[in-house]
Amino acid sequence: MWHASGNTRMRYPKHLLGAHQQAIQDEESIAIARAALSGVGDASLGEWTQRGSLGPTGAHVWHVRRRLSAEEQERTGLHVIDMRNTEQGRARVRALLLTHPQLKRIAVKIGEWA
Repeated sequence: MWHASGNTRMRYPKHLLGAHQQAIQDEESIAIARAALSGVGDASLGEWTQRGSLGPTGAHVWHVRRRLSAEEQERTGLHVIDMRNTEQGRARVRALLLTHPQLKRIAVKIGEWA
């Protein structure tokens, strides 16, 4: 999986921005991350965005994750299998939660593992 992050480096904390300005900042941050992924992966096979925060200013950083292209999978030997909503995927998450119960809120939030 490819991963890139983007932030417009706005100097103002998010609580000082109106909704419209925040939406523009978010769109620009996502565009920065996607530009960093230009030429790699295949968004049509799967691409996810996630918003995070940058320290005390509360400025948003956006993460974009993208699956490897078929060519990249073949070249590297990393063949991707989507295990979401499968018994194998649920079994792996249950095993992980046995040793890391603090991750339960993340697994429940995803919703596909319940």
